[in-house]
Amino acid sequence: MANTGWIYAGTGTNGTPSGGVYDWATPTNIVSNNGVEAVYVTPGGSAQGTSKSLRAKSFGFSIPAGSTIDGIESRHESKTVDIVGTLNEYKETTYQLIKTSSYVGSNRRGNQFLGANAVYTRGSSSDLWGTTWSYSQINSSNFGVGFKVTSSGLVAFIHMAQAETDYIQIRVYYTEPLADPSSVVATVVDHNSVTVTWNDNSTGETGFRVQRSVNDGTWTTINTTAAGAESYTDNTASEGTKNEYRIRAEGTNPSNNVESGDAHTPPQIPTACAIDTVESNQIEVSWNDNSSVENNYEISRSVDGGGFSVLSASLAANTEAYVDSTVLPDTDYQYRVRALDTNANSGYSTSGTEHTPISFIPSMVIM
Repeated sequence: MANTGWIYAGTGTNGTPSGGVYDWATPTNIVSNNGVEAVYVTPGGSAQGTSKSLRAKSFGFSIPAGSTIDGIESRHESKTVDIVGTLNEYKETTYQLIKTSSYVGSNRRGNQFLGANAVYTRGSSSDLWGTTWSYSQINSSNFGVGFKVTSSGLVAFIHMAQAETDYIQIRVYYTEPLADPSSVVATVVDHNSVTVTWNDNSTGETGFRVQRSVNDGTWTTINTTAAGAESYTDNTASEGTKNEYRIRAEGTNPSNNVESGDAHTPPQIPTACAIDTVESNQIEVSWNDNSSVENNYEISRSVDGGGFSVLSASLAANTEAYVDSTVLPDTDYQYRVRALDTNANSGYSTSGTEHTPISFIPSMVIM
């Protein structure tokens, strides 16, 4: 848990909560501890003088985004000044925090000002004052605290008493979110496997949550790794899909989600590519169609151990055979086949090598 330290108010004004009547003089004096006070004096003839709220705002907090607010403390240095004696004529009637310009939560009133300067502190590292807070509400210039005082009326007037406040401060306790992972990359392994890697930049995480979105659909949690992990292999992907992953460090205050790029899984690779029949001018090739998402099949040929050249890239889906009628006699041939999809293609299934026979030319018989 971190805290902001004690921060002085940036502004001091008179507020008007219910029941407050009379102004504080020089309310702007509460912004520093310099012995120059905001002063409240009960008007003459008043049976009981209740001040307007002395409002302290614009603290200038900069709590990191995503932080959880754990507790809030407020303190002020105040006293009663009485030329006749120390009768402590002033006490608080309202002491509340301010959220978006409105008083909220618990009223922590009750301190009676002493005749000498004293520091009055409210709240703790785990006290939220009966309400909830976000980091943005604390960082707002409208966040603050205010209090009213009341006097014993004529007694305070006769004694020429006044309430004085030198400064008002607030300290906020918060827990920062875990550091975001970085460099999240999704790499396709095969038709149903994708490996996701990232950099672990946090300390104290309980693990990393891995979520997946398929074909721009909703995010679904597929795993939570151990702490310190920097990779995960998803073996539950489906062939021919677009997969995106996002990673979040888990803990009391998790990090933000960090997304990978798209990972398109290919169709399942065909198997058992083989040369079935060989003639001097024709070879038949077959394979097993294992995919349900391919658009086409592509077949390529190698001649006499050379590189492969595509014979056709438009064989219909579900095709499992091809007849090559462009072969030559007395030549070595090898074939390979793969399934094609819009965004990714399968690996190859490759046949063995076969040699076409020499063409037989009958001899001419001379009579």
